[in-house]
Amino acid sequence: MNDIEIVFIAGSGRSGSTLIERFLAESYGYCGCGELRYFWERNCIDGDVCSCGESVENCQFWSGFFSELDVSGKEYAKKVISIKSKVDFNKYLIFGFDEALVNEFLALIIPLYRYAYEKSGRIVIDSSKHPSYLALLSKSSEVRIYCLHVLRDPRAVAFSWSKKVRRPEVESAAVYMPTFSALRVSVQWVLYNLWFRLNRRDFFAYYSVSYEDFCFSPNIVSSRLLTLTGKNFADREKLFHSVAGNPMRFRDFDGITVDESWRGKATGLKYFFVLVLTFPVKLIFKFLPR
Repeated sequence: MNDIEIVFIAGSGRSGSTLIERFLAESYGYCGCGELRYFWERNCIDGDVCSCGESVENCQFWSGFFSELDVSGKEYAKKVISIKSKVDFNKYLIFGFDEALVNEFLALIIPLYRYAYEKSGRIVIDSSKHPSYLALLSKSSEVRIYCLHVLRDPRAVAFSWSKKVRRPEVESAAVYMPTFSALRVSVQWVLYNLWFRLNRRDFFAYYSVSYEDFCFSPNIVSSRLLTLTGKNFADREKLFHSVAGNPMRFRDFDGITVDESWRGKATGLKYFFVLVLTFPVKLIFKFLPR
C-alpha cells in the first residue's frame, strides 16, 4: 500500500495557515482539507458544513467516506472522539503516549486520510497545526508527512485571538470563535513553535516560513514544496473542501494580501509583554536555516 502523502501545516493558531492552504490548492492543485483534527466533532456530530457549503454527508467530496463505513458516520465519529479524548493532549508530549491508545486512534483516523488521498489522487493538506495531533499522526507507518511550519509575528497572532469572529460554518445559531488572552497566546506561540522545530526530524521533510515572507513571495513556499515532494498538480481541477479553519475558506480566493490590520492597534503594555516573552524564540528562528 502506498504511503499517504500529507502536507501538515504547523504553527500557532491564527498564523495564516488557511491562506497558505488556499494558495496551494488554487495554484498548485493540492487537496485542501482544512483542519482535519476537528472533523469528527464539528462536522460529523455538530453538523458544521464543508467550505463548499454542504454537510460532509452531502458534500461531493466527503460523502463517499461515509459510504465505506460499516456503521453510521455519527457512530464512527463517537468512537474516534472517545479515543481522542484520552490521547490527543499536549501533556503526553512530555509524559509519553499510551501506545495501545495511539494504535487504536490511528486505526480510526488513518482511513479518512487514505480516503482523501485516493479520491483526490494528490497530496492532502491538513492545516490542524496542533503538536500532539501531529505527533500522533507521525507515528503511523502509512503516512509521509511534509511539515510546513508557519510563523507569524506574535503580536499579530495575539491581536487576532482577541477579536470576536463568527463561525459561518455553524448555520443553526450565531456561534463565535474563542478568544484568548495575550499571555496565553504568547506562551502557546513559544511552546508550539519550539516543539515543531525541535521535533522536525520526526517528519519525512520539514520546512519553515514566516507568514509575512509568504505573503510577499508566495512562490517561496510552492517551489520548496515542489522540490520536497517532486509533485505538481497545477494542471488538475482545483480541489478545496476544507472542514474547519479560518472563515476565509468560505470566500472566493482573490489572491494573497498580507493582513496588517493589527499594526497601530496592537499597542500598549500587553503587546509589549507579548514582544518581550516571545522575542528570544523569535530571534532564534530568524537565524536558523529553514
